[in-house]
Amino acid sequence: MSEKYSCWKCGADISDLPFPLGRMSKCSVCKADLHVCKLCKFYDKTRANQCQEPVADPVTDKQRANFCGYFEIDDRAFQKQDSAGVASAQDDLSALFGESVEVPDSNDAEKAKSELDKLFGGADSSSDKE
Repeated sequence: MSEKYSCWKCGADISDLPFPLGRMSKCSVCKADLHVCKLCKFYDKTRANQCQEPVADPVTDKQRANFCGYFEIDDRAFQKQDSAGVASAQDDLSALFGESVEVPDSNDAEKAKSELDKLFGGADSSSDKE
């Protein structure tokens, strides 16, 4: 395969996965669903239903796996986030409150969610054994 495909969420290389992508395909790095609108070449935020394909059924959650038959992977789907805006906002908060403000990165959020799942009955919960 000559094309290099990346996960829409984290940018990890997914070219080694079998193509066409199945509905349950996931990124091996961030575990994001891959058969999603955000990884499709027809995804367009400026269009009705955010899709260039006029006869495709509307999909509510563009980041979750779906059954769309028009799905075609887009090799340009991953958009690296610009950190300049975050730095500017942090500077503004520091100026306003007079102290340094730390913004958690997405890995911290994933860790926190995992810990909450463990604590409050996620997949590995032992509360079912009562």
